[in-house]
Amino acid sequence: MARPIPDLDEMFAAEVAADDDLIIDDFSASETKRIKVGELLGLPKMGWTASGESWSFSSWTAATRIGVITVPSDATLKYTPGMRIEITQVTGGIKHALIHAVSATTLTLFFESGATLVNQAISSIYYSSLKVPFGFKISPLNWRIRKIYPGGEDKTSGLSNYQSLSSSLLTLGKGSWKVKAAFTIEWKWSGTTADGNLALSDSSTTASIDSAEARVRMTSGGGAADHYFYTFEENVDLTSDKSFRVIGKGSTMTEIDLRQNSIIEAVSSYL
Repeated sequence: MARPIPDLDEMFAAEVAADDDLIIDDFSASETKRIKVGELLGLPKMGWTASGESWSFSSWTAATRIGVITVPSDATLKYTPGMRIEITQVTGGIKHALIHAVSATTLTLFFESGATLVNQAISSIYYSSLKVPFGFKISPLNWRIRKIYPGGEDKTSGLSNYQSLSSSLLTLGKGSWKVKAAFTIEWKWSGTTADGNLALSDSSTTASIDSAEARVRMTSGGGAADHYFYTFEENVDLTSDKSFRVIGKGSTMTEIDLRQNSIIEAVSSYL
């Protein structure tokens, strides 16, 4: 026999909270299920709307913090990039994410720092179009991915053409991003003058972001070395994973070094 749902007056008299669980026996599936009181009764969670749907795990990429969730069709009529998402899983509890892309049956989500999407049941599903629904952190520190470079990868050959100045790359997933680089370059050259080029790019051989390219001219004597500090910042829209890096070249350069503690980072544009 199924356990009866308590009378509403009895529930409120007992001060049952909206986030308390009710246990329901599903005899047709021979399962015991849980549902939040707020979900059952439609009680509002400040700034959030219950989805009223069943969602399931599709994939998770730890390097990009991108998770894909399968949802009922047609998601494009209900969700849009930039919406906030709150879900609960047994491992990790409550998790927040930003919608980065929507298809008919999937949501591509960028999860806050410290959260992971695991291959488990997804419950207590909420969405919001507000900037700050209750409990959602808006500090950029929670919504960035960054790469700090250790240095020590001096480039001394093939410098007449662009090449990556580090083997360590910043990989971003699908969505819109604000990408920024702050780095120090050491230039060494022969001859009286030398020209060098730098770029923040998703290619190791070409400058793919028009506004993120710089040029430097050296005019002191040959064999000298100079250090220069550069910053680049640009918005990019990605339809698939891409890896970003600092690239450099100089036809009369003898060495180009990306110095330690240089940084490339990205923050979700939907924040």
